Amino acid sequence: MKKSFIFVVLILLILPIAKAHANFELNLNKGIASYMEEKYPESIKFLEMALEEKPDDARANHLAGLAYYRINEYKKASDHLENAKNIDPDIKDINLDLGASYIKQDRYEDAQKVLTTHIEKNPDSGIAYYYLGYCQFSLADYKDALDSFEKASGLNADLSMQSSYYSGVSYYLINDYENASASFTRVIELAPEDRLAKSSDEYLRVINRLFKKYYANFTVGYQYDTNVALEPEDLKIVSDEKDSSLFMYLNMGYKPYFTKDAVLGVDYKTFFSFHNHLDQYNVQNHKFSLYGEKNIDGGPRPMRAFLNYSYELVLIDGSPADELFSQSNSITPGLTIRWSDRATSRIFYQFRYDNFEDSDERDAYNNRITLAQYYRYLDGRLIISPAIGFELNSAKDISNKRNYSYWSPEAYIDILASLPYQSTLYSRVHYNYENYYDDSFNRVDNQFGVKFLLSKELYKYIYMDVAYEFIYNDSSSDFPGPEPYKYNRNLITLGLSFRI
Repeated sequence: MKKSFIFVVLILLILPIAKAHANFELNLNKGIASYMEEKYPESIKFLEMALEEKPDDARANHLAGLAYYRINEYKKASDHLENAKNIDPDIKDINLDLGASYIKQDRYEDAQKVLTTHIEKNPDSGIAYYYLGYCQFSLADYKDALDSFEKASGLNADLSMQSSYYSGVSYYLINDYENASASFTRVIELAPEDRLAKSSDEYLRVINRLFKKYYANFTVGYQYDTNVALEPEDLKIVSDEKDSSLFMYLNMGYKPYFTKDAVLGVDYKTFFSFHNHLDQYNVQNHKFSLYGEKNIDGGPRPMRAFLNYSYELVLIDGSPADELFSQSNSITPGLTIRWSDRATSRIFYQFRYDNFEDSDERDAYNNRITLAQYYRYLDGRLIISPAIGFELNSAKDISNKRNYSYWSPEAYIDILASLPYQSTLYSRVHYNYENYYDDSFNRVDNQFGVKFLLSKELYKYIYMDVAYEFIYNDSSSDFPGPEPYKYNRNLITLGLSFRI
């Protein structure tokens, strides 16, 4: 009797276990079959059911991680892959799969660790070296990335194009333009129609311009302005009248000294406007600049210091404009820090002295500091740059005239996008606040602006430019006078550019 009772108890215990095991195997097999048929959501459903029965099964966790990866749910993918690795560290390619899921979450340091472990056991894995190179590249470790990409290309010919592209970008970011050009050229030779080839061609154009000791940009065009102004962002001298104008812009430069680590150059810009009715608003602007840049040792973060001196002269009134309006001298030191392929910081300070011929009260010492971030996406085809700044304008205090000293925080965001058909779109949204703290009328201005510029390459060095800009300036001052501080403007511009 006792033996019979024990036997019955064992049967009752074994039956649920056997049933659970049967359900687990059934769901696991269904999950495997769905995965092989690329039905990933269906595969996940069965695999999760299997894991309810056996949460510590390495196979189910591994496959569930791969299925989640396929539907772009990378956090769930890495969670399951980590479970699989903890249960069975010897699962084939577990570190490679885990590294790929970490990369998709921008967890490059974690990915680098597991990929290094995979390479130690699989030294002939080209894809592992490629993933490792991408991690090093994203962490701004460009020299090690170059070594990894070279190994990836040598071990797996199918990775040659991607490896050559990221090698090219790595060389470009460390200012080795000769090797960068060779890598980008190889990408174009391997797959001329691929998107990476198109991006490589854009990099080659930039490099060709950088290599040139001489450069020039000449633009002629037409502009319609609903509220004509002179230097509207700083001076607020507005006509309150609409007008159209023809304009000419020229930018020329020469680099007497140029290496991958340093550059010295001189730059000249000039702008002429010819209004249809408002001749007194015709402008002739000349700006001369001397500049230098130098790489400095920033450890794992590439850094580049720069210094710029500029002299600017503005003439107005008549055709051609011949009345001295203002002149200024400025010096701008700054620093660029590259944190990764995607992120760069740029901080600079500008000291400027402005001198106005007929408005002594506007003569001022101007101090400005700006911090800008640059984020690259889509292999550099999209660049987003938010920035903040602060400006302090210390103007002369002249009796019986308004005071133009102010302090002003500002913010803006720039977007630069490379579009199909050799087109580029640039846009800027900006806001700045100006508090004229010594003004007896308590003047405070709030300015908002937005600008769009579409540039289309017509033939080699010839481009068509179309731009729209809106500026709105709100002011608390209602003091009557020649300057209407509260205004808005719409500007439409068409231009034809020649860039050499």
